[in-house]
This record gives sequence, structure tokens and C-alpha cells, in this order.
Amino acid sequence: WECQSQELTGSVLCYGYQSCEDATIAVADGKHAMMHGMQSGLDSYISGHGSLSVSGMQGISGATIYMTPVTVNGYFGASGAEITYYDIREELRVNLYGAYAGWGVEIDCTTSFSTPAGCTVNCGGQQGCFLTDVYCDDTAPCTVNCDDTTCPDIIGGSGTGLTNVEVREIKKKRMKDRKK
Repeated sequence: WECQSQELTGSVLCYGYQSCEDATIAVADGKHAMMHGMQSGLDSYISGHGSLSVSGMQGISGATIYMTPVTVNGYFGASGAEITYYDIREELRVNLYGAYAGWGVEIDCTTSFSTPAGCTVNCGGQQGCFLTDVYCDDTAPCTVNCDDTTCPDIIGGSGTGLTNVEVREIKKKRMKDRKK
């Protein structure tokens, strides 16, 4: 627990139970954050220009993530997390492959947060994107690939007739409803 509630930078490896819980993690360019312990990144804030890999059960549950790519293989690995990206250099890429990895996850691909390049969400494993919401921009590409029967709810995107403002309002309401 020595890294709980700490500010961490560079490459960050969290292998123990709740080892980086409630931490603020800034991943340096080209570096990696790895959450491989149970609840190792619980309720953390993780950002940067590197990559995030999660294999621990509930590894980043309740966390706020501002980086790409994000790959989650842990059981309920990202449950309740919010994932977005703010850099115009590349698209947001999220891979939810663990059993129920994306349970209650909010992925924001709208241009107010994400890039003009859009985003790609890949779902796999046992119910990898069950109860996952993907908020898409009305102009940037938003690609969702599913290899099992449970795809995320996709809100917005080109051809839906919803503006980005309407998509953000829907997101706000859905998040408020989930907290009840």
C-alpha cells in the first residue's frame, strides 16, 4: 500500500493488492502503466502519452483515465471507470478483453475530449463490454469491434442525428442515474 494516494510519474508498475489505490499517475511519453494487482489502480487518476495495461481483478475500477491505448484483461478490470483522451496526435484506443472488463465503463470519444482521429473500442472475452457506454462524436470516426455477443451501448456518432451537445447531455444523465 505504499503508493496509495501518492503522485507517481514515468513508468508505473502496481502489482500488489490496492498498491496504487487513489493515486495520481502521470505516465511519461512512450512509457507504460501496469495495474496487475487486485484493485491496484482503484479510484486512481491516470493520464499521459504512454500505454495502460490492466490484468488485475478490478484493476482500475472507479478510475479516471486520460490516455491511449488502454488494454484491460482483468475480471471486472475497469468496472465503473471513465476513459477518454485529450491529445490531437492520435485516436483513443480501448481494448476490453477480460470477463466483464468493461462493466459500467464510460468511454468518451467526443471531440470535446477526444481527438479528431476518433476512437476504436475492441470488445472480447466473456461479456467484455457488458454495460459499457461509448459516446461518439458526430464528425470523427467511432469504431466498435465485438467478438462476442455483448457489444457496448453506442451513443451518438455520424448518421445518428445527435449533436455533440446532445450526446454530452445523455452522458451526464446516464452517469447521474448510475450513481443512484
